[in-house]
Amino acid sequence: MQVLKEKNLLLITIAQSISLFGDRLNNMALLGIIGSYYAQSTLAFSGLAIFIALPSILFSPISGIIADSFNRKKLMIIIEILRAIIVFSIPFVFLNFKNILLIYFMIFLLYSLTLPFNNAKMASIPQMSNNIYTANALLNITGRLSIAIGILFGGILVDLYIWKRLGLEGWQVAFYIDALTYLISAFLILFITMDNSKNYKHIEIAEIIEKERGFLKNLWNEFLFGIKYVLNDVHLSLIFKFLILTMLIISLGYNIYLPYFQQSLGFGTKGIGLIGGSLGIGFLCGSILFPILALKFKEFRLIFFSHFFLPILFIISLFVKNLMLLLILFFIGGFVLSPLLISYDTSLQKFSDDNIRGRLFSFKEFLWSFSFLAFVFLFGIIGEFLKVFISFEDVIKIIIISVSIVVIVLNFLIFKHQLPYPK
Repeated sequence: MQVLKEKNLLLITIAQSISLFGDRLNNMALLGIIGSYYAQSTLAFSGLAIFIALPSILFSPISGIIADSFNRKKLMIIIEILRAIIVFSIPFVFLNFKNILLIYFMIFLLYSLTLPFNNAKMASIPQMSNNIYTANALLNITGRLSIAIGILFGGILVDLYIWKRLGLEGWQVAFYIDALTYLISAFLILFITMDNSKNYKHIEIAEIIEKERGFLKNLWNEFLFGIKYVLNDVHLSLIFKFLILTMLIISLGYNIYLPYFQQSLGFGTKGIGLIGGSLGIGFLCGSILFPILALKFKEFRLIFFSHFFLPILFIISLFVKNLMLLLILFFIGGFVLSPLLISYDTSLQKFSDDNIRGRLFSFKEFLWSFSFLAFVFLFGIIGEFLKVFISFEDVIKIIIISVSIVVIVLNFLIFKHQLPYPK
């Protein structure tokens, strides 16, 4: 490929791949901490999800301003070094203070830094390649591959017994390797040559704070606008009602099923890595076949069928103890989930006006993140309350079965009463 002969693009692609691989390692390491020190706590999983997702809600526009106000190459290098310092410090902080809230705060800082890094990286692509379409495709493919390998390798790494013999915890080693991946990424970015003739605007901290305040106010106004606009359109209303159901399923999987799989079934963090890989392969297959499925069934029927089958897969998995069978179920789950998520974007493109489409996609992202945070927090509270009265495994099963039934019933009710059916 001609694009691979472009030195700058090749460097940023390799740097991104290594960095994303490291990101997944710290995800697995965090799950390792929770599994080792906060077993049978749904609220611990909730806190982790909240502090990972919260920066994208609060700081997305501000991160874009930062990416446009400083030398992007230097900014990416500095951020990678700061991220390395943070993840390298996590084991020392946790082992000395044994306080998960301090770790949540450090994770919040880590993912807050990730936002301007990603914006600076993507904004620099036109300077690195003559073909931005091929460049973005290359970054997308290699990025997804790195994430899948990181989840699989990270899960196995955390649970290796050899670390015990060396006097270490597997999650410690994962954080140290993660720090190294960020430093390698910074080193590679150092060799990227970019046009530095741009006069970057000097921006004060007070200006950033003022822009953030304006963003939060505008966010609320956009939220109100989105609700009013969506409620007045039958097709868009259907999309967003289904979207909330989807986030209910995803939140259930992350916050309730992961601790069940890791702790109750005893598959550990290694098992989470394996199911992540199986889910990812299924997701990839579903993405490839989406155009064929969409033509045959149409997007809304795909959404309806997905909301029917995914909860059933959750319930079935509660009665399966064999790892290989569970991996097959997660492959099917990824295959079903992929067309569901893609259908939202294509449906919004079909049923929204061009002059309002961008704001609706923005509203979708906000509702997506907000719903996820709300549901994982709710599940965490419910789980902690119920386990006072019954065993942790029973708590997990009750929540999964109850929520799955609720999703199936609401799925039928929404589709039945939302007429006319979209074609």
